[in-house]
Amino acid sequence: MKIMVVEDDIGSRNFIVKFLHSKGYEVIEAENGKRALEILDNNKVDIVLMDISMPIMDGLEATKRIRDLGYPVMVIMLTAYKDLDIMRKSALAGADDYITKPIDLSELYARILLAEKYLPFHKFRHSLIVSLFSEKLLSQKTIEELINKNVNLNIEMMKPMNIL
Repeated sequence: MKIMVVEDDIGSRNFIVKFLHSKGYEVIEAENGKRALEILDNNKVDIVLMDISMPIMDGLEATKRIRDLGYPVMVIMLTAYKDLDIMRKSALAGADDYITKPIDLSELYARILLAEKYLPFHKFRHSLIVSLFSEKLLSQKTIEELINKNVNLNIEMMKPMNIL
């Protein structure tokens, strides 16, 4: 299981990373959302622990882009805000879970264990969506080809009648 910790505060990031290492997880670190997206381009990650408030690209924008780009990862938001509006924005951006700071390590571990159980379903759902999208594109292409053939046939049928 590979977990990415996206946190701009180096002390908080080191605290979480050391804890995750002690539990046997492979951990990748990123200091902001932009860097997290760059890492996801080249690494298989299962769970992303995403701080909300960061420079360059915040966690909400990074999570939205993760979902738009179709990365099959679980995203758990980390934030000091205990605000229902931020929770709603996190959910709308595509977050799977939400933990408030200061981080309670036993809560973090429990949430990761729950995410691990849900991960196979999440990855299956992702592959199904990718498959359906590919079939949709293929169907659209086939329909366009048939329309073009129909237009060409209509043109051919009208030529002998000197209508054109």
